[in-house]
Amino acid sequence: MNIEINTDNNLLQNRTKSTNCDGLSVSKKIDLFERYLKENSNESIHSNTIFEGYNIGRILIQLRYLMKNNLIKYNSEEFKRMENLGLLENTKETIYVKIKRLKQFCEKHPYAFSNIYRLRKDLNKKEKMEFEKVFKDYTYIRERKSRGKLPQKLEEELNNSQIGGVFKKDDIGELYEKYEIGDKEKRQIINEFGNMENLKKSYKKYMIKLANAKNYNEIHRIKIENKESAMENPKIPLVRNFYLGSQSLEKQKALLNFISYMYGEKYATNIILGPEVDVILEKILREMLTDRERHIVEFKFGLKREEEIPKEVRNMKQQSMYQIMCYQVVRKMRKKEIKDVFFNHLYKPSEEFIRAYFSKMDVFEKDSEQLSDEDKQELLNMIDVENENIGVIDEDTIEEMAIENINFSTQLLYKAMKYNGVNTVGDLLEKARSKKDLLTMAYIGNKEAEEIIEKLSELGITIYNGVKTREKIGLEIKSLNLSHRSYMVLARNEIHTVEQLVERIKSKDDLLQLRWIGETTANEIIEKLAENGITIYKDENEEAIKIALSKLRIQQEKMQELDANILYLKKQREVGEQLKNQSKGEDDNGR
Repeated sequence: MNIEINTDNNLLQNRTKSTNCDGLSVSKKIDLFERYLKENSNESIHSNTIFEGYNIGRILIQLRYLMKNNLIKYNSEEFKRMENLGLLENTKETIYVKIKRLKQFCEKHPYAFSNIYRLRKDLNKKEKMEFEKVFKDYTYIRERKSRGKLPQKLEEELNNSQIGGVFKKDDIGELYEKYEIGDKEKRQIINEFGNMENLKKSYKKYMIKLANAKNYNEIHRIKIENKESAMENPKIPLVRNFYLGSQSLEKQKALLNFISYMYGEKYATNIILGPEVDVILEKILREMLTDRERHIVEFKFGLKREEEIPKEVRNMKQQSMYQIMCYQVVRKMRKKEIKDVFFNHLYKPSEEFIRAYFSKMDVFEKDSEQLSDEDKQELLNMIDVENENIGVIDEDTIEEMAIENINFSTQLLYKAMKYNGVNTVGDLLEKARSKKDLLTMAYIGNKEAEEIIEKLSELGITIYNGVKTREKIGLEIKSLNLSHRSYMVLARNEIHTVEQLVERIKSKDDLLQLRWIGETTANEIIEKLAENGITIYKDENEEAIKIALSKLRIQQEKMQELDANILYLKKQREVGEQLKNQSKGEDDNGR
């Protein structure tokens, strides 16, 4: 009985000792902490830690509170001992310190939190460490905002500080309503650019980059690289082309849709539409098409109001309209002479033109905002008609044209081209420079060869139809063994024989005056002529030219004679084999 009482007394004494700290000085309390941490180096002091009969966890909490608020006397040595043990209370940063650090970072990186992924890719190692710390501040403040615990004054301050993310000045609000930008597109602009001002600056640079592209292939590559960007989002009404006429925005888009459908997207991308392009188009449609065909075009592309279109055209079946467009309208409108007239009023913008245009107009399209007549005239004066006319085709443009863009009459002809490995006009010209070459291709007969020759002639490319024609006009340019590009350039200038070339060219300057011929091409032609004994620098060389031409003619005649002999021998061999097979069959029957 007495033992039990003594045990209860001991427990009571221990409990009283663990909660009573009055008997210990600050120095002794710190001694307790030191001994505990020395004996338990892998542990820390918690609120319920008991050591030597004392609740040192509670003692630590009380001591830290008293020292923080200066409610207890302690010397610098005791403070240092607590600091060395790591037991002092960490002073929490206020929200104002976090906001200050966040603003300082975003002064160097405006709208950093609008596109965190892209920002991380651009930062160096030291900046990334700084960003990770600031990102924790941003996360803390954002959570305060989401719980409604961020003061309105601080939220307004953050919205006006180029933070990005959830803290942004809604400078898109007015433009959102003005240009009817959807919520999805609005979020895309915010995530990519942060604000509307950054979008405008980036888009101007983007349009200048397109203007400085050397050819359409480079333009296409740039567009593919930026296809996920807001700058290439068709739902955002940015200026894609430049119109200097007086027609409405709706009429401009109708013109561009027609150009893109009829001649390809490359002729409706980043171009200047001259002030008279709509008048020229209307005139061409009236002269080249029947009334019915013209009304179909105007109805399909919205070139006229619906009430101006005859009822019979409006009620026409889609299939019938499609057939007329493909087999009649397209065939007439894609003729070279029509394209040349039309393209003389389309221009490629220069960097200077784009800078001047956007200094007068916003990057967004709006029908109510049009250039003044003075501004239009100023911009027109900046166009270098000779060098920026879209009708001046680059040397590789036709060769790069897809075979599908040639308007063949049947799908079978397209399939035949694909079967023969012909995907572009350049592929076709490499395989066939005459009708004879075409006829050697699989699934190409006389009718198909004639159609191919006709379609190429519409593009300004001539393929000779037979031996008789070649004999009339003289030796082929092909006999000079020129490169494919030089051969095509001469063909476009309607030079198909050596005689025609020599008659038109008396010097290198004459050669350079031909369209699409530069220094390199001219030098190659001169070298090839020289290899065959023809020089084009002096008129007194006419006799030498005649001699060289006669040599070429003799050489060609020998080649033709050799071809004929080979063909004769092949036929003789076939006849011999047939006779041999017949005699063998007779012997078998006799037995």
